[in-house]
Amino acid sequence: MILPSGASDCLQEERPISDSLVVTPHHTCGIQCAKSPTCTVFCYTDTSCQLINLKAVASGVASASVLGSHCMAVSRDSLPTGTDLALNKNVLDEGTWLDKYAASTTTVSGARCEKTDQDCYCSHLNSQRLVVDLGSTTPVATVLVTVSSFNHEYFKNVIVRVGDTGTTEDDILATYPGPPASGETLTLKGTTTLHGRYVSLFRNGISVSLCLCLVQVFTV
Repeated sequence: MILPSGASDCLQEERPISDSLVVTPHHTCGIQCAKSPTCTVFCYTDTSCQLINLKAVASGVASASVLGSHCMAVSRDSLPTGTDLALNKNVLDEGTWLDKYAASTTTVSGARCEKTDQDCYCSHLNSQRLVVDLGSTTPVATVLVTVSSFNHEYFKNVIVRVGDTGTTEDDILATYPGPPASGETLTLKGTTTLHGRYVSLFRNGISVSLCLCLVQVFTV
């Protein structure tokens, strides 16, 4: 997985790897991360492990990162597998609350370092919606949302819609009354797969913000 800019701010610990180990650095560092209650991503070189606390879900892919090593998210069996259809796609919104929160594009980055209450996205008070443009009409079965550890109470009374308009005319995939726990990853899915170009999150309410860190879309 490619780590976002600023990921090193969420580095918790760097541990040396013993030359006497007979298992791979990937395996060694994965075990160390899995044993840590706050590690969500691990990076490794031939000589060290880096344990990181990021908002992330398992990608199953290791690649070059900003930390100069290979990185993977800790696998979680309860989450869907396959390609994240939302990764690095266009996002439609009307700005953030007071223009001081993370941009909407960070919600489809696949990982996010959250050190302060402004490091994740919160919508403008007059537009409680976030729309991901998948680029073409696509089957959608599951939407994962990882909420903020600071502003999680601002993700509730949310309707997830899928369709080709990106508006309230699209079909409802799932609803979420909330509230979630701090930093929780929510699995939002309906009883059937829907088809559409746009996946939209709408929060019901007047003069309230919609806050989240990551949104991911899957066909299963």
